[in-house]
Amino acid sequence: MSAAVLESEIVALPPEPIKDLLHQADLVVLATVAEVSDDGPRLPVRQDHGVLNAGPIPAEPSQSVTLSVDRVLHGRTSETSLRVRKPVAPYLLRTGDRQEARAYFLTSRDSGLLILGLYGPGGYGIDEVLAELAAGKRVSRRLLNRIRRPR
Repeated sequence: MSAAVLESEIVALPPEPIKDLLHQADLVVLATVAEVSDDGPRLPVRQDHGVLNAGPIPAEPSQSVTLSVDRVLHGRTSETSLRVRKPVAPYLLRTGDRQEARAYFLTSRDSGLLILGLYGPGGYGIDEVLAELAAGKRVSRRLLNRIRRPR
């Protein structure tokens, strides 16, 4: 099988629309990764018809992560530190990867808070998230101005 055929078969899915994630999210926070305490098991790569295949997108294991919350954009929490679970997905979170805060869409499950979104916080720019929150009147203009203002 040629490399051109392989490349044409490997297609990354686009991130979900922010509006869809907001409907699922119990909490949207602006946060940084403070700690990654464990990684789930690596997924085995299957061999299908001579092609290495780990599914439609190469998946990384689940992770247990502590987020340092900078601001709550949607929902309610007084916590400044949140323990969350990153599901099996095509990205990994690392402490100190990004020093700027990112928007995390979180949903509450029996097992705790779970990060939503195919690509986690990397799929959306903060301006996109803030615009969608403002369009849905989920965040005040005053808060938007404070978040956008350089520190």
